[in-house]
Amino acid sequence: MGNIFVLVAGSATVAFIIYRLAFRTFSGVSAAFGHLAPIPTIGYNNLLLSYIDAVRFFGRGKDVLAEGYAKHKGGFYKVALWDRWLVVVSGPMAEEMRRLPDDTMSFTDFVNDYFAQKFIFGSDLIDNPYHLHLIPSKLTKNLGSLFDDVREEVLVAFKELVPEKDDEWVVFPAMDAMRTVVCRTSNIIFVGQPLCRDIGWQNLNMRLAMGNQVASDRSLLIPRPLKPLLAPLLLNVDITAREASVYLQPLVEERQRQYEQHGIDYPDKPNDFLTWMMDGAEGPPRSLDDMARRILHLNFGAIHTSTLIMTHVIYNLATNPELWLQPLREEVERVAMTKMHKIDSFIKESSRVNALSGISLLRMTLKDYTFSDGTFIPKGTSLAAPTTATHEDSVIYEDPLTFKPWRFSDMREGSESAKHQFVNTSPEFLTFGHGKHACPGRFFAANELKMILAHIVMYYDVQLENESHIRPPNSYLAVNCIADPKANVCLRKRRECG
Repeated sequence: MGNIFVLVAGSATVAFIIYRLAFRTFSGVSAAFGHLAPIPTIGYNNLLLSYIDAVRFFGRGKDVLAEGYAKHKGGFYKVALWDRWLVVVSGPMAEEMRRLPDDTMSFTDFVNDYFAQKFIFGSDLIDNPYHLHLIPSKLTKNLGSLFDDVREEVLVAFKELVPEKDDEWVVFPAMDAMRTVVCRTSNIIFVGQPLCRDIGWQNLNMRLAMGNQVASDRSLLIPRPLKPLLAPLLLNVDITAREASVYLQPLVEERQRQYEQHGIDYPDKPNDFLTWMMDGAEGPPRSLDDMARRILHLNFGAIHTSTLIMTHVIYNLATNPELWLQPLREEVERVAMTKMHKIDSFIKESSRVNALSGISLLRMTLKDYTFSDGTFIPKGTSLAAPTTATHEDSVIYEDPLTFKPWRFSDMREGSESAKHQFVNTSPEFLTFGHGKHACPGRFFAANELKMILAHIVMYYDVQLENESHIRPPNSYLAVNCIADPKANVCLRKRRECG
């Protein structure tokens, strides 16, 4: 399928470029010599040569965004992507953009257009994302009652992943292991036990999560008018949804029987996402296929992001365990999880230094707009704020390129303790976005990640393979920062635990 896609997409894209060049427009936007001409360009300010910059961006996106930030901090600049111009906004102008109403600057339209999710997952799911609305209304409000279930799943997952071998180190691929733990702890919330522990179910969702990220990245190579034709070839969600339905069908049928016999508040009713979706059904019952697609969609969001964050965290921890393990252990032994400021700071600092995406505050203009500094942005323009460049700004963060695990816990010693928590967003910390469109699942993700890290430091000694102190390097693809997917970490039963 991958080779077929490359062949079809390549041929179609060449034809498209020839067509666009003939009419001297760039993906429906008036290009560098049109309405966006006054905005500085990083790279060639030329339609034909901009495609060279678009290719360059895939390999050096981090550097391109940093160059623009250094030259135009507090204002605007634009970079050429394969299918559009991306206008990058920072400082007060980014805050002005963030505060604009959705009918002027739309987060949803940017995400659906840029990542082609409507064509990959289907318009029914994207146009009616009721499952996402359940995250703040149900998931976040139930975090306290779900705490013990998640903690138990972390414990069981690690027992299976890291068999006890007395005083021996267990070597395993960090990213694969973190993905499995995150999948299990997420699905205890999504579908409950015993399905969250089913290897087939785990593999199905992990495969979909990885496949959808690859599909989203490849979709950037498709010219926008061709996305409806080519994007569905990137990931066959129909087949995966049918497979997921086989697993979910017994659960759904049993819960429907309970509804019919006892009503909505039946005895021993599961407290999970599948139940919340079934409770919220209006009119005809939600179809099995529809619920399967939504659970898969939730799994993509939960597994991909948290796996990468946790992989970065364990690489940082294993690089200098002699410095950082003991302070974390002392905190976990001393206070409740809500008071674990060092654990929280370690994860937040890791995500600052290793921001998963180089852009945030994603918006698409639904109407022409002129900013307060006079910058005109036409309808249909894609805009974003620079995450990594902001996180590496020495005016905002002292010694910003250095990983300082207690950076944020030290800040919490002052009067603004809550401001520096991992879940709290700001114009200076953009891992989860900021404002009304900040990631709604960040409260669950933060608790999940803190629980995993606390478990690791309490029960295991940690090091890199061959006792290395050189952190596995990140790689970059367009705006994505990717932890080394092949590096190994070593865990050994903590000696102090006996």
